[in-house]
Amino acid sequence: MSTERTIQWAEYKKEGGLLLVAIIFSAAMLIYLWADFQEKQQEKLRLNQLHDELVFDIDQAVKDKTLLNEIGASFKKLKAQGFYGEEDRLALVETLTNTADSLKLPSFKYAISPQVQIQTVGLDFSTQLALMESVVSVEAELLHEGDFVQLGRNLSAFSEGAYLLKSCELTREKTLQLVEITKNVALSCSFAFYTVTQTSLSDEIEDDDIIDLEGG
Repeated sequence: MSTERTIQWAEYKKEGGLLLVAIIFSAAMLIYLWADFQEKQQEKLRLNQLHDELVFDIDQAVKDKTLLNEIGASFKKLKAQGFYGEEDRLALVETLTNTADSLKLPSFKYAISPQVQIQTVGLDFSTQLALMESVVSVEAELLHEGDFVQLGRNLSAFSEGAYLLKSCELTREKTLQLVEITKNVALSCSFAFYTVTQTSLSDEIEDDDIIDLEGG
């Protein structure tokens, strides 16, 4: 009997040992699989984050390109209107005289001051550029207020976004004349026109730093 019990105990012990090994192996496999799963999850999160960053960078690049295109278009438009470069005073004179002729104004006088540099333009304004101002003083006899509106439209077309009305006074005559061409409204206004040019400092800097106001 003792021999049989010894054999059975040995078999139980052997089976118990195999079971323990199986349990340890299974636990090890579970730990390995769990660690592998966690690693794959981390890699997935990293790839998703990288994907989101790439999408953001692409969107930002598209926005930057769109912004640059808009800035380029605005620059070309302002340059074509004479905002960058030397002032086209002859074209300004022609705009004023053509307006007076087309409106058949009884009297139209103007004076254009010499250009002066505006010193207080802010810290962000490049020291290589100079903001120049010309003031046009106009005294005229108008048939009606609509003539002043047309004058403003013509000046805006000449220099859109680069001029402002500094002061203006309209005085209506007490008695309106509708039969003959005569003064019904007196006008006295000052308009400021602006251009941007390179300063004398541009001659002292390297060629790579020169801001091209004339090139395409």
